[in-house]
Amino acid sequence: TARPRARKDLVLQVVGHEGMLYDREGEKIHILNITALAIWKACDGTRDLDGLIDVVGRRFTSIDGKDIRGDIGKLLGDFEERGLLEG
Repeated sequence: TARPRARKDLVLQVVGHEGMLYDREGEKIHILNITALAIWKACDGTRDLDGLIDVVGRRFTSIDGKDIRGDIGKLLGDFEERGLLEG
C-alpha cells in the first residue's frame, strides 16, 4: 500500500508500551510491540514509507537507520497479511 491506513474498526488497548488490537469481525487479537504500535498508529493514510520512516526515526532515536526501510516494509506486509490495514 502506497499510503497505508490502519483499520478504524479495530479496538486498540494500550498496555504499558505495547498494544493489543481486537478484530471483532475476525474474532482475532493481535499483539504489537512498542515499535509496531507506533508504526500502526502512524498509518493514517497520509504517509508513505518515507513518512513512516521519519516518524519511527524521530520516535526511536536509537534505531539503526540502515535496515529501517526493509524492517518497516516487512512490518507493513505483515499488517496487510493480518488484515490490519484498510483496502
